[in-house]
Amino acid sequence: MLDVGVFTGQFLDVLSLSNRFSHVEGIDIVEKQGFFTISDNYTRRIADCRELPYDDNSFDAVVCMEVLEHLAVEDFPKALSEIRRVCSGQLIMSVPYNEQPPLSENHHQAFDDQKLALFFPDAMATILTEKGKDIWIMLVETMPRLG
Repeated sequence: MLDVGVFTGQFLDVLSLSNRFSHVEGIDIVEKQGFFTISDNYTRRIADCRELPYDDNSFDAVVCMEVLEHLAVEDFPKALSEIRRVCSGQLIMSVPYNEQPPLSENHHQAFDDQKLALFFPDAMATILTEKGKDIWIMLVETMPRLG
């Protein structure tokens, strides 16, 4: 299992403590202050999702939660391609859904139905709602094995 964008590490801990994966690894582009850990049963490294340091099909499952919207529009296709390249099974992602301008200060792009259809045509999508408003969308893809 690979967690792309571990931020402060809570989900990485959950993944490693679940005992569902033989190996759990997490990456982020920078070391976060206040990294939270209750488990040492994983590997964590500094890496850029635009150039992942792994072979094709390295992970049976990859999660990328609330990361893609932080990428520059021109970097997004490369990062998505890299994330897909290292995943041999389930790819689970979430992004803000139909975020209206002005975007949050650290969001560099928005995801609407047109963009989702273009970049995630085969994904199963679940809209997550808060107080009756569509806020996020969870995307799940089953990756074909490369090579």
